[in-house]
Amino acid sequence: TAAKMSIGKEELVNKLRAAGVQFDVHEHAAVLTVQEQTDVLAGISGTVVKNIFAKDKRHRLYIMSALPSTKVDLNTMSVRLGTGKGGLRFAPEELLGEFLKVPPGSVTPLAIANPGTEKVVVFLDESMRSHSEPLLVHPLVNTASLSMQPSALEQALRVLGREPIYVNFGLEPKIDKENPPDLAKHTVEPQEKPAVLAAIEASGGAAAATTAASSSKPAGQQAQASTSSKGSQKQGKGAAAAPAAAATPSAYAQHQAGTDVAAITEEVLQKVTQSLMGKDLATATAEMDSYVLLRLRADVESQLNTLKNTAYTMGYGAGKGAVVGYANKQFA
Repeated sequence: TAAKMSIGKEELVNKLRAAGVQFDVHEHAAVLTVQEQTDVLAGISGTVVKNIFAKDKRHRLYIMSALPSTKVDLNTMSVRLGTGKGGLRFAPEELLGEFLKVPPGSVTPLAIANPGTEKVVVFLDESMRSHSEPLLVHPLVNTASLSMQPSALEQALRVLGREPIYVNFGLEPKIDKENPPDLAKHTVEPQEKPAVLAAIEASGGAAAATTAASSSKPAGQQAQASTSSKGSQKQGKGAAAAPAAAATPSAYAQHQAGTDVAAITEEVLQKVTQSLMGKDLATATAEMDSYVLLRLRADVESQLNTLKNTAYTMGYGAGKGAVVGYANKQFA
């Protein structure tokens, strides 16, 4: 998948115009969030479309495009897709380049124009279909926006080989044996683990996973492990020297562990169930309402991802400011 080349903004624009799709192109500064895009397009009539890039446990990918006022609950969508407990999460940033082939801040339903996106499922907010204003979407880059009517977006997707799939994101249908997941029919077959994620795990994920697994043990188990370790050290006095301590994880591995939203979510849930129920997460899971736990997991993940993205955005802004400041001193 990674070997396939992406198309550029101009190629996409030319392809859509050649097919008769009506839209206007607005160039602007790079933006990373919906709010930044809204601000930079303040003088343009239209509504910015927010986009969520998600992945389920079977490595299937989804783009969910909605109006800013529409709440997209990954927990609810996970149930409706039939992907199981905590089955749907925000896709790691590394997959943007691997599959959508767009930079951060550029997720768009039009990303399906790129080769290798044939199995990426796109869901559109049902509210967009009757929206009175033009919709503003990125043309594969975050330095421009296309202004188009909802019908034009539909036409664009058809030109790119997709029939639009509209979803009422606010719907919470009853799902049970008699009522199967209503969106499962839109899923594709399970996929292999993306090469970029496998490479990350191979280069540093093992150390990160070990750290996360250790921190997620119940307090009692951690104390027991600590006591056992001390006892072994005492018994070893006068005997052969103990093996050297494990090497400190690399900065890369520490970064991966510190930004692994899924692992940190499990750690938080572990501590919550241990503190409130006096039980480890596995035991508590068997006793709790699975739907409640699913919602809690999705909410925690959503908040952590918001915090992570905000930190990235602030870091980007600080770095850009430092570069500009240095350039001003050097070349003023």
